[in-house]
Amino acid sequence: MNTLHYEIGSHTWEFSGDDIAKMLSTKRRKETPDLAERYAPISAYDTLIEQEYIVSALAAMKPPADPQLGGSESKNYGATAKFLNHCIQNVVQVYENARRGPCSKKNENNLFPDLQNTPFSSSLQFYIYDRSTGDTVETSAPLEPHVVGIHAHPDPTDFKAMKCYWSLRPESSNTDHQIAIAVEVKDDWREMIEQSATYARAQWRGAAHRAFSLVIGVHHKENKLRFLIFHSGGLTASQPLSLKDET
Repeated sequence: MNTLHYEIGSHTWEFSGDDIAKMLSTKRRKETPDLAERYAPISAYDTLIEQEYIVSALAAMKPPADPQLGGSESKNYGATAKFLNHCIQNVVQVYENARRGPCSKKNENNLFPDLQNTPFSSSLQFYIYDRSTGDTVETSAPLEPHVVGIHAHPDPTDFKAMKCYWSLRPESSNTDHQIAIAVEVKDDWREMIEQSATYARAQWRGAAHRAFSLVIGVHHKENKLRFLIFHSGGLTASQPLSLKDET
């Protein structure tokens, strides 16, 4: 943990929720990229999340209810998973409608033709985990993420007996699942980010060439959430986002 704190140090950047959404969204350059310009700003891209047909469709969706977090840490895992799953369901429905409408192959003005071949989050589901993962990072003890997002929909009762891994091996059984997104619930931002960094490190060990690792941090006393994007340059985090704010 101390090593991770040292490595991240001052290499931390904070952006608005809107900017983070654009970073994570499907995107395309507005013009032919200059090969000499390796790192273009986000403004140089058209992003799916800011298209009017996506913005208006998301605004019309029923927002998830206030999860009413608080009390002891572990009592908030279920409410956190339920909140995130509602968000995923909304996004999946909006993107499916976009595939059939503005992003369909029949639309000659479609900016995102690859949307037809992009799974997005249609298979992503969050579950309470809070137990040891099936693999470790080098000589460290197994990590115990509070909530995990996986690309499968097992029955919640059956899932309690299943193992999750940072990196699945060829011999893994059909009851094993790879962690797509880990979620940390705490009432201290600094401790939460340091613990989340251990999850990111584990994901990097499982796929060394990945561009970044996304972890979701939830502050159950403040009822706020941060998207934590760990990458080779450090950490890019969203500002705390209220779980009570329907916007």
